Amino acid sequence: MYLFRKQALEDAGYLDLEYHYLLDHQLWLRIASNNKIQHVKDFFAAARFHPDAKNIAQTEGFSKDAFRIIEWLKTDPDLTRIFAKDRRKILAGAFRFSARYLMDGRENTRAFGHYLKSFWYYPPAVMKDLPRVGYSLLSFLPAVKRKKADYLQKRLSRLTEDKMIDTYNELSDHNGSQMNTGKT
Repeated sequence: MYLFRKQALEDAGYLDLEYHYLLDHQLWLRIASNNKIQHVKDFFAAARFHPDAKNIAQTEGFSKDAFRIIEWLKTDPDLTRIFAKDRRKILAGAFRFSARYLMDGRENTRAFGHYLKSFWYYPPAVMKDLPRVGYSLLSFLPAVKRKKADYLQKRLSRLTEDKMIDTYNELSDHNGSQMNTGKT
């Protein structure tokens, strides 16, 4: 949920449909360029992650839009000065952002490269993601890939087993019989 005056939206203009993945980010930057923005430490929305979701299946698009926003920032009259002042932090943030999406899309090699670029521009930006950086690096190793595959297979088996037990129990609820799961 976003709260702002209607006039702020009208002054900034509406969503730029040239952006397919980060159109809301670009809109917020336009709103922030002429209005005071206050950070609220609370969640107002959440993302859905499933194999067909854009944030998983089309991670490349998020990266491209992030760097298109960087190019726009360089030329926008209201934001050029800010970009020039904070260039390294902004570029580090864009590469970190891109790396996170690439990791979500299982493009770990490219993600690691983007984390390195983020670190080069502004090391503190990457420090928050050190476990993800480590995972993207270690995912090159065959043993890590096997361990991950084993973990995912066990998790899938466990989830499938739990679902089967739940379905059986739902179907047999009317006669009072329950499957013994061995769980306490």
